[in-house]
Amino acid sequence: MELKRIPVRNAQPTGTTGSQQNQPGPESTPSVNAEVVAAFEKELVAARRLADENHDNYLRAMAELDNVRKRVERTYEQRLDNARRDFLRRFLSVADNLELALAHAGTDTARPDHLREGIELTYRDLQRVLADEGIKTMEPVGQPFDPRFHEAVETVVSDTPDGTVVAEIQKGYLYGDQLLRPAKVRVAKQFSW
Repeated sequence: MELKRIPVRNAQPTGTTGSQQNQPGPESTPSVNAEVVAAFEKELVAARRLADENHDNYLRAMAELDNVRKRVERTYEQRLDNARRDFLRRFLSVADNLELALAHAGTDTARPDHLREGIELTYRDLQRVLADEGIKTMEPVGQPFDPRFHEAVETVVSDTPDGTVVAEIQKGYLYGDQLLRPAKVRVAKQFSW
């Protein structure tokens, strides 16, 4: 918006001298005509209208931004819930297999080899689900002890080099390259006199 410069003329009464012109008084106040006042009022109304429009646009933009943020949060939560549900649903077949193995174990006609076979099938099913999800079991036996991936539960005297994992007590798991659970292991310690 461009401001207009409006000239204002000093009204001087006739018959004044130069020294009287420099003296402030009621005769030296500028006369403002009604057209100038009307022009300023019109510009003021237009500026206020523009300020109100800009403020309304700002409020709408902030509300829209808040709505987008909430929508993104809802979408993220829904996707996370769906992923959890899909992951957990894959364990239902493992639970079904365990239930069948337990049901057959309680019958008089159950043979130990059938029970073992059922448990092995269930275990393989579980390992498949874990592998499909990117979960790998560690193979620490024979490897040097690494405190980032192994938890030593005991040391044993052995002919193998010091610090070598000689037995796995509990499996360790990786998710990609990240540790889910360290392997609990026995670590070799050479006998010293």
